[in-house]
Amino acid sequence: METIDINTPQNVTINYELASLWDRIFAFVIDFIIVSLTTLIIYSGQAFNVIFIILALAFFLLYSLLFELMNNGKSLGKMILGLKVMKTEGTQAIASDYLARWVFRSLELYMTAGLFAAIMVSLSDKNQRLGDLVANTVVVKERPSFSMSLVTLLNKKTLNDYQPKYLAVANMSEEDALFIKEVLERYRKYNNEAHRDALKILADKMKAKLNITTSVGKYDEFLLTLIKDYVVLTR
Repeated sequence: METIDINTPQNVTINYELASLWDRIFAFVIDFIIVSLTTLIIYSGQAFNVIFIILALAFFLLYSLLFELMNNGKSLGKMILGLKVMKTEGTQAIASDYLARWVFRSLELYMTAGLFAAIMVSLSDKNQRLGDLVANTVVVKERPSFSMSLVTLLNKKTLNDYQPKYLAVANMSEEDALFIKEVLERYRKYNNEAHRDALKILADKMKAKLNITTSVGKYDEFLLTLIKDYVVLTR
């Protein structure tokens, strides 16, 4: 699983999972099927009408550009797979970025049957094709694949005879626990004011969610306790 650390304008570092080559291929196949069927429908409506022929051709050529422009960096294929285009510095891509990606799309995907794009993504440390490199964009997963087992988050020896403190943690989801882990790791790696604020916000949110009314002490220790409790109560 390849990831990228992106520093937001608020100086908070967020770790995104990069879309793999296969993720991008599947998204392209979905898009190609959608655009091909739609193009055929438009064309078959008036097969000998020049206007319909132009409309069908325009839709085929402009589909990816228009959808990424109007749908925050997501074609239908990307949206189905939970992928999106964003700038490497964490900001939303703008029209010129989508245009740059689209200009190189024909060369990378159609003129070389996708071979050039596949080679570029495979060789790039950020899984970028040429259009991404020019536009300074990456394709990331909005829905991370949590493949790591929670039991591996902690040394099992530290949990021997461990008594959970917050029993309501059993109602947390695995995504909650892994998100807490991610925030803690970000805080320890980038210990600045922005990440300390993020830690406090998350701790307050979890207190409210679990209906914890007592004092919890240090926020990082409280969140780590939640993870320990979750592992013990759910494994």
